[in-house]
Amino acid sequence: MYANTMALPIPLSTCALLMIVVIIASVYDFRYRRIPNWLVGAGAFAGIVSNTVTSGWHGLSGSSLGLLTGFLLYLPLYIVRARGGGDVKLLAAIGAIVGAWTCVVITIFSALLGGIVGLALILWKKRLSKTLLNVSVITHELLRRRMPYLVDEQLDVRHPESLRTPHALILASGCVTFLALGLEGIVLK
Repeated sequence: MYANTMALPIPLSTCALLMIVVIIASVYDFRYRRIPNWLVGAGAFAGIVSNTVTSGWHGLSGSSLGLLTGFLLYLPLYIVRARGGGDVKLLAAIGAIVGAWTCVVITIFSALLGGIVGLALILWKKRLSKTLLNVSVITHELLRRRMPYLVDEQLDVRHPESLRTPHALILASGCVTFLALGLEGIVLK
């Protein structure tokens, strides 16, 4: 059955598809700092087809809503240049595979894990004061409805000196955490 409409575990085939997509994306993101369009496109398509085959129109609508949810969750971060386009498309593909609710939960796990990794990286690189200043600038500019990267180009995730991690690895760890905790069995109706 479709993962986000029943209080049943996510089918093994869906888990496998999810892990294949996020592992390949992680390898590409780690190695090339890019997530290929063919991968996210194929992942989204496979998620939609799989959910449609297993649950008909209900699966198609749930998968489409998941794709839209994943896209909309990261779109604001892309607009302020805090996330790359590949990250947005990867989360949309994840949403197409697992549906809207599970996509939101995976995003929350990824945010928590990403925060821990980010804090460790900041401390390791001894950039705590610079990061706190950046957070202040970002907050100030966003409250005034201005793009932070226009004030300081280093606030653009694409800037060569920005401190960044391959975000596909963070999303993959969010997916693994979700599956490892067995939360797929308590997905809400």
